[in-house]
Amino acid sequence: MSVHTTDAGTNTNILTLGLTILAFLTRFYALPDGGFTGDEVYTVDFAAERVRSIINPAYYALTLLSFKLFGVSELSARLPAMLIGALSVPVFFVTWRNLVGRNAALIGALLIIFSAWHLWYSQFSRFYTGAFLFGSLSYYLFYQALLRDDLGRLTWALVAAAVGFLFHATVVMVPVSFGAYALLVVLGRGSAQAGLSQRVARIYLALCALGALGAVAFIWDIWQGRQARGVSWGDGPGEMLLQIIRNVQLPVAVSAFFGLLVLLRRNAWLGMYFLVGIALPAAFVLVASSFLNSRSVYLFYALPLIIVLAGVLCEEARRALASQGRLVSWSLTAILLATMTPEFLSHYTGRHSLDVRAAVAYIDAARRPGDIVISFPVEFDYYARGKYPVIHGLGNPRAVRRDRSEKISSVVTGYERAWVVVNTGRKPLARDLETWFGEHGSLVWRRSEKRLDYIVRGYEIFLIDLAPGPDAK
Repeated sequence: MSVHTTDAGTNTNILTLGLTILAFLTRFYALPDGGFTGDEVYTVDFAAERVRSIINPAYYALTLLSFKLFGVSELSARLPAMLIGALSVPVFFVTWRNLVGRNAALIGALLIIFSAWHLWYSQFSRFYTGAFLFGSLSYYLFYQALLRDDLGRLTWALVAAAVGFLFHATVVMVPVSFGAYALLVVLGRGSAQAGLSQRVARIYLALCALGALGAVAFIWDIWQGRQARGVSWGDGPGEMLLQIIRNVQLPVAVSAFFGLLVLLRRNAWLGMYFLVGIALPAAFVLVASSFLNSRSVYLFYALPLIIVLAGVLCEEARRALASQGRLVSWSLTAILLATMTPEFLSHYTGRHSLDVRAAVAYIDAARRPGDIVISFPVEFDYYARGKYPVIHGLGNPRAVRRDRSEKISSVVTGYERAWVVVNTGRKPLARDLETWFGEHGSLVWRRSEKRLDYIVRGYEIFLIDLAPGPDAK
């Protein structure tokens, strides 16, 4: 049994339209501002190659279509992510209201709009908004299939998961979560009384058994590929958990936790579905972070479930405080949105105030013939192409598990001057780099985003003056 409440059709249509407009406005505003960042460069450079791969080809196909229609630019590269990200808001509302009620889904949709994490990836030329949209659809359709004993909805849930997988391979954890929950439905007491279909659960488990060997082989192939590329470091579960909470935003994460408790009390089987749908993917990301460069965004497809739970808590508070008046009853929702606003607005102020092309122009004006340029951020190399050669590929300047100072020393040997560009954050530079820069160079240029929150994001340029030796160039 769901916690569905009857919706007024006209009001729901108006809300859907309003959410759609607001989502598109917030996701399109400042879309082309700021240069490419990080992995966006890989999208632009390798889309034609990666679209032929079975790993994450969907976004590359959309990017190539956008390039064909509008040419290569920041706007065209980010356009597919923006459209999918904006579309995910009304789709979220229209679907999840059938399970948790209109108000909870409406609050969740507003939380998505104000989510800086969702906004960032809606304006970032990568595949994560596709994982979010189709992950949300798949989670919703699978529970509806169980609730309605509907093999058609089961089929569509798997189709949505497959499309999400084509955007990012981590979406494979969605059907894995289905398998764990289907096993609970088959073995657990009270699932039939709760209206959940044993038939759908058993059929899905049979499908899981058929696909298990192929899935294991596929995951092993991905693992081997990452090992061959030398991707073997990780942040560890503790730091990864903090990253997830920070990106979800602490007030939303706490609200989701208490929303889960509310749902477990009101509808234990639905609450358990959310618990399994979040816990298994989170465990995968946390465990993988011990030995791979796992990222918090690899949980992005499960973010809709977290948002739904936060909406459930806000709706529970609204109902409990309804006798105190509308202003008081909506206070928890207002507080959540208020705590999210500084980071939401900072996304735009940051884009307006920082562009890596300013660092490229600075070195272009100040460098001498024969100087060497070393860059940590890949986007610097992208915009410096055709102006001067750049040595890159040195990794994360704040990662403490790799010693880059010796490599930089060998690279600059024989040059009179070297320019080193690093991307900055709240976390300081790795100790070896910080020490080496202090001994051999000086900071000559720095720019950071202007923000209303505590996040630090920018670039620094160090000039290394080396005494010319007999082999100096």
